[in-house]
Amino acid sequence: MTYEQFQILRSQTLRERPTIVDCSEMNLYASLARLVPVAPTPPNARVHRCHLALEWTELFGLPATWAARAFVSNGVRDSLARLFGCYAKRGHSTWIPGDCYPVFQSLARANKLEFQEYATFPRSVWPAEGDSTGPDVLLAMNPLKPAGRWLTDQDVSALLRWLAANPNRRLLLDCVYTFGTSFHESTMELVRGGQTTLLHSLTKGWLRPRIFGVALVPLRDVAMLAPAFRQESPSQSNLAEAQFLMNACRALPEKVARAIEAANRTLRSNILAKYGMVELSNSVGYFHVISRPWSQMLADGILGIPPAVFGSEDSDITILSSLGLDR
Repeated sequence: MTYEQFQILRSQTLRERPTIVDCSEMNLYASLARLVPVAPTPPNARVHRCHLALEWTELFGLPATWAARAFVSNGVRDSLARLFGCYAKRGHSTWIPGDCYPVFQSLARANKLEFQEYATFPRSVWPAEGDSTGPDVLLAMNPLKPAGRWLTDQDVSALLRWLAANPNRRLLLDCVYTFGTSFHESTMELVRGGQTTLLHSLTKGWLRPRIFGVALVPLRDVAMLAPAFRQESPSQSNLAEAQFLMNACRALPEKVARAIEAANRTLRSNILAKYGMVELSNSVGYFHVISRPWSQMLADGILGIPPAVFGSEDSDITILSSLGLDR
């Protein structure tokens, strides 16, 4: 079942069963519309990408020298499209999580990048470091979606071993679900290894999708990847809004995190306590994986999200969303 198919089914179910408990909301922006900032009138002065890259590194407490390798885009999707296109032209292929976000696969196909899939839950199954025939680029999320957990020490060690086995291997780390202005230590450990590109945007923490993203690339890859990001700049309106958000709305990610946690408390006390979870979420996130088939949850009067919507073939689980439960 695709996302689009589920949205049709969801609307029909809510219409026909008005008393059902809805744990299937996936639109963060609609759920937290009260927190969405109003964009200011664009300034007359031109906004430069290099200045925003520097402001982004400062905001996240990263060295100012890293701004030279912080390439600006319209968001994580845009960054991935540019990176995928670049890697495809160079004959690379990639590992993509098969149960996180089907858009990843769509972006790879659109950019003619060959890929293989791996699983992330109930546990991540990383490629073996000694496999010399598989892809040499790996896309991962931190925290993982919809599992809702940070990469563990074991995950990080496995990824570092995989990278160390070949200096040409690269990790693309999607950190868009970071609700705050600092990155998790597991993210920073991987970035410090020198073979990881950190992907971030204002989409989740600032509730503004597809206006501003950053790809913090390894120093050794700057010359190779720079043309992919310098050819098409985000619009001046997008850059101006990003500057406003990072300067005037620094506290917004924390407000979003508090709203999500309030909704999670409601979900835990009213629903999650009755069911066995695949694993406890340890990051700020609104998805929760339950060890019960979707159809059985529906029979219990709870509308969750089928795992197939995320690309998973595991029919014994359901993903519940807490969005909308903080009211």
